[in-house]
Amino acid sequence: MAILTKLIVLAASVSQVYACVHAWAYIDTGDLPVNDGHYAQLDDNGSTKCQGFDINSLDQDGHYHANCVPGYVWAFTTNLRHAWYGYGSASFQWDTNFESGETDCGGCRESKSGTHCEKCNAIQFEDYLQLPNLICLKIQKEDGLNIQMITEAGIIGKIGLNSQGVGCTLNALKAKGVSFSSLPCHLALRTVMESPSREAVAG
Repeated sequence: MAILTKLIVLAASVSQVYACVHAWAYIDTGDLPVNDGHYAQLDDNGSTKCQGFDINSLDQDGHYHANCVPGYVWAFTTNLRHAWYGYGSASFQWDTNFESGETDCGGCRESKSGTHCEKCNAIQFEDYLQLPNLICLKIQKEDGLNIQMITEAGIIGKIGLNSQGVGCTLNALKAKGVSFSSLPCHLALRTVMESPSREAVAG
């Protein structure tokens, strides 16, 4: 049972990390660079972990390597179509939501025919790595209780509401250490959603 509990906690931890990442980058390929013509930023759980990169420097695999806080790594291909991110034992990769095209980048002027701006050609991506991993899970229990929750595939309980009006949300704080003798977070959330009332949860 202790091994199973450890696996549940580990799976929940990795899934939560992946689900809360916001990453974006661009490279201006035109003649009028803005902000030195390139930029990148990655936020994990609302905290900026990586910001900026040296466009004249590639890592050992021929990829751009972002400037990250110690212990974090974020790299992406020179065409911005694929990215890697990780820290500690958690790591993953994804195909980016790549775009390219012409944008307004400065040097705007007004005339009788309207506003005219200088154009830049850019390649870019912006990814929210949450929606592709979420499912809406609907459960009908034998006792007639209905549960609907938003979770990642494989996670037994997270954010949801049942047909008795009992629901739960989730907020998390980082803390050192793991108690393997306590009830894992997602099992506790599922227990709440299987309860018929607030009093039953508290009891």
